[in-house]
Amino acid sequence: MLFELRQFLGQARATWAWARRGYGAPYPHYMKQATLLRYAVPRSVFVETGTYRGSTSRYFAKRGFKVVTVEVHQPLFDRYSPGLRSINIDARLGDSGELLPGILNDYASSDAFSIFLDGHYSGGVTGQGTAPVPVVKEFDAIIEFFARHPDKAYSILIDDWRLFMPDGDATYPLESSLIAFAERLSIDWKLENDIFVVSSRFRRAEASSNA
Repeated sequence: MLFELRQFLGQARATWAWARRGYGAPYPHYMKQATLLRYAVPRSVFVETGTYRGSTSRYFAKRGFKVVTVEVHQPLFDRYSPGLRSINIDARLGDSGELLPGILNDYASSDAFSIFLDGHYSGGVTGQGTAPVPVVKEFDAIIEFFARHPDKAYSILIDDWRLFMPDGDATYPLESSLIAFAERLSIDWKLENDIFVVSSRFRRAEASSNA
């Protein structure tokens, strides 16, 4: 009961702060988690790049997902990975652009994947690998893997769409790179609560409607 009360109060404070900002991005964390859950493939392997403090990893682990999370910053990894591993989350240290191909191959026997790309450097206590925004390498790994496994279901969820805009963050590739990624997978995309969503379900729905 105490946990639920704290959670409610935390969400209320986040909503109040969001309202004071005019209901624009960035959105409250609980709203982003709900959006991720809505588009994730149920009971899939949930791969997260950018562990930070592990709240999203724990959120999905509690909902029946097998969670794999990657953190590039050693101090964050050392502090939070033991707790995550204690609840059977596969926590890994390293550059997600380099590790993602191996992770996907490690879980290649799984039928479905939900991949949350949130490993972008955001200052403060966060860290970065060879690139501050590793999505280009992550895109290549995802496209190569699903080209070899075309029958697997997947949802790819990319955080912070606003930062990919021309007036966003200069270290980020432009939003056209995200759209090109969806086109390389030959499926449609959606945008909700600052999260760019590419899902195999979109392609199948389109195929059904054209039948």
